[in-house]
Amino acid sequence: MENLSSETKANFVYLMKNFDRLGRDIGELANDKKIGKSVNPPQREKQLNPTKHPLGIALYKCWRTDNLTHEHEKGLHAILEDRNIDGEWFFDTEDTLTSGLTKYFKIHHCEEVELGTDEDPGVNRIRREQMSKDVMRAYFEEKQQEHPEWFLKSCETWVHTLSMFTKYYVTLGAQNTNGPFHTSVGYKNKPKNGLIKDEDMIPVLKEIFGDKFTITNKKVWGKSNTWEEAFELYQKVVTAGRDGIINLNNETTEEEEID
Repeated sequence: MENLSSETKANFVYLMKNFDRLGRDIGELANDKKIGKSVNPPQREKQLNPTKHPLGIALYKCWRTDNLTHEHEKGLHAILEDRNIDGEWFFDTEDTLTSGLTKYFKIHHCEEVELGTDEDPGVNRIRREQMSKDVMRAYFEEKQQEHPEWFLKSCETWVHTLSMFTKYYVTLGAQNTNGPFHTSVGYKNKPKNGLIKDEDMIPVLKEIFGDKFTITNKKVWGKSNTWEEAFELYQKVVTAGRDGIINLNNETTEEEEID
């Protein structure tokens, strides 16, 4: 991976995002991503950051695109038109835009560059968080390849089950590749009462999870020390849904019926 310094003079496409230097939740602003081009992305980051302001902009992904920079930037803007917020800013959910661009540039043989250490500690925090997400995404994508019959979609920290499950999500997640791992069943759309404990499939889930069974108003979940243990629970829940023991299929909440 090429190392990017403030002295670099080439052509790059980059990703930037908003962050709060005090570590506070900034809501939907955290999902806004900027796709731009520059011969010096670190300098561009400095230009965009307001001075003495808690809200900052972090350069967290960058690819060397050389003489095709303009074409890549314009092409991505066209492809992502439905996500456009304003100008070079796009809405990103579940980090799918970031992962999509990573795959896009890998296919086009554009090397991702190492951003190194920034002068702003907040930017460094964002970069470390993204590196952790990249590791987890790669981890789950590997598991998806090993078990394509179970995983429809991989994300940085969780995996959805089959799309036919319309009322519930069965998910498997972890803070890092060393665990602990969490297997959970929750609502796809929160019903008005928000009480999963009232569902008639709870006794079956309790039997499946055994001593790992934990229930809140929103979900049933169990914590496992290893991937294998969590994945076994995941398989049991999904299989029970497929076999009709748990009614995960063709169910809708009152909220979904209204929509």
